[in-house]
Amino acid sequence: MSNSAADPFTTLPLADAERLDKVCDAFEAAWRDENGEPPRLDEFLTPLDAEMQSAALLELLPIELAYLKQRGRPISPSDYRRRFPTAAPYLEQWLADYPQTAARQLACGERFAKYTITAFVDAGGMGELYRANDAVLGREVAIKVLLRRYRWSPEALARISTEARALAALNHPHIVTVHELAEHEGVAYIAMEFLEGQTLADRLEEGPLPPDEALGIASALARALATAHEKQIIHRDLKPKNIFLTAAGPTKVLDFGLARLAEMQAEPAGSDTSPVAASGNGTATGSRLGTTGYMSPEQIHGQSVDARTDIFSFGCVLFEMLLGSPAFKRGSSAETDEATLHAPLPQPASAAGGLAESLYGVCERCLRKSPAERYASALQLTQELAEIETSHAQRRGRTLRHIEHSLLAAACILLVGLGIWWWQRSAEQARLT
Repeated sequence: MSNSAADPFTTLPLADAERLDKVCDAFEAAWRDENGEPPRLDEFLTPLDAEMQSAALLELLPIELAYLKQRGRPISPSDYRRRFPTAAPYLEQWLADYPQTAARQLACGERFAKYTITAFVDAGGMGELYRANDAVLGREVAIKVLLRRYRWSPEALARISTEARALAALNHPHIVTVHELAEHEGVAYIAMEFLEGQTLADRLEEGPLPPDEALGIASALARALATAHEKQIIHRDLKPKNIFLTAAGPTKVLDFGLARLAEMQAEPAGSDTSPVAASGNGTATGSRLGTTGYMSPEQIHGQSVDARTDIFSFGCVLFEMLLGSPAFKRGSSAETDEATLHAPLPQPASAAGGLAESLYGVCERCLRKSPAERYASALQLTQELAEIETSHAQRRGRTLRHIEHSLLAAACILLVGLGIWWWQRSAEQARLT
């Protein structure tokens, strides 16, 4: 258990305190699992009642910050303040102890190559992301730099190079645009378009998406993948954290660091010559490339992969958008892999029908264990989604027309009724006079 600023157990019944103890142990165990995706604090809080949530938050937050500090990961204090306002009195104390600036490589106002750093944005397993201003072209950009410990790693340099080359080969409204791959004072970096908005992972913390919204995002992803696959580029790490929902509207696919380019096509998924990912963000190292819970069975086995691997990951993302939780996630990475390989796809709690049912059918086909049973290509998937969208629009149009006709009929009946009432009233008045 952590030593939080207040002891929530003093106000909880013994049974609740014991339950909270188990929640904390499970949360800490998830953080210790370096091969898995870092646990989402919200997922541990949501199942608890309000009183338990308050107590658990005071215990789980220090655990999360401690592990992030141990791994040298920068944090966003404003994000924590926004997400957990009820913990404000304790949060400020914990954040004050966190060495945020020491972990970052670049400071606001610093000149880096031709860019001026304006803000820290985020940190991943191998790099940090900054907002910057390009004074030469007068535009805002995002700068991704390798963490210090990876500056001289051939594998890390290969990965950032792979990402830049993959993005440079693609020109699509739903794929982030790269401006430059370069090196400054020994630090490799990518300059990309800066995006305002939030990741799909952030959006999913609020719960599942309405089917209409899920369809729009899914269609954009499918078109982006079709373009990448046409260029013989396989993403291999599609997940909610790598999908960005821009404030302006378009969905963007991010992070092609694990992408396989055409000249790598003959390499198996576990090839030692493939770019190596960091385990800190859930992307396995060495023999496996991808993120636990979103990898295809062939990725888990370290076998050769093709475009259908991305289609499996797409299915995982679509399922999570519809139901609010990952399809195969279990208590540990090993259990999640086992479920991905052998467990049937969970069924929705209730039959929603209509658009949700059609999209669930797409999930079922995308998430089949054998690649041969999935959609043959992202283009085929795109066409299927377009047909669903057309069919849904037609059904909605028919429903609207039916409503219009019903309202018109009701209005006619009302007018007839008013006319009869007026006639009867006039006749009664004439009789009385």
